[in-house]
Amino acid sequence: MNWLSFIASIVGTMVWPALIAWVVWFISRNGQTLKSLVESVREYLKTVKVGNLEVTFQDARKKAETLANELGQPLEKVTTPDKLVAQVANNDANSAIVVAWIVLEDKLDEMIATAGLSAYVRPDNVMVILFSRNQISENDLQLYWKLQTIRNDAIHSRHQQNITVSEALEFSSFVATLIRKLDKVTLQPYGYSKPNEQGDSGSVHSR
Repeated sequence: MNWLSFIASIVGTMVWPALIAWVVWFISRNGQTLKSLVESVREYLKTVKVGNLEVTFQDARKKAETLANELGQPLEKVTTPDKLVAQVANNDANSAIVVAWIVLEDKLDEMIATAGLSAYVRPDNVMVILFSRNQISENDLQLYWKLQTIRNDAIHSRHQQNITVSEALEFSSFVATLIRKLDKVTLQPYGYSKPNEQGDSGSVHSR
């Protein structure tokens, strides 16, 4: 080992203790400030997460209100589509969101089966098909996508407090409103055939 290497090793052994001592001193002198900074960052991250969900809920609420007014029944008078939603919400709001969504998917599956398109069309595509045929409005389609986003958050979120019981019940009223609109339209089988006969004509991408 030459002199430069020896000096570097000595300096290296001195740096870490000095650095640790400085960190301890800094925290002792600025502990409250550091704690406040950490709390601020934590609250900001929480706001970003919850804020996005709140914005999605607000957008869904506006679109559901527009549709409810179109159907002649104010949103606040819409009941939950299934009593199970309310029962589940009292125990787990996120699970109640999923239960309400399943009610909507069941409706879409029913429409697909009635049209004889079970082998060719997925529930996700029904709304796009109806929109392309001018059977539902852009507002209706966007409401569906907002509901889907909330459902996805409910499934994948690790923070159960992000969705409240009242939001879960409100979500179910959005679903009930959309289902009432779907009750007024019929998914027609025309324009569809087996994919191997007309390429990709039997599939529709939702976005």
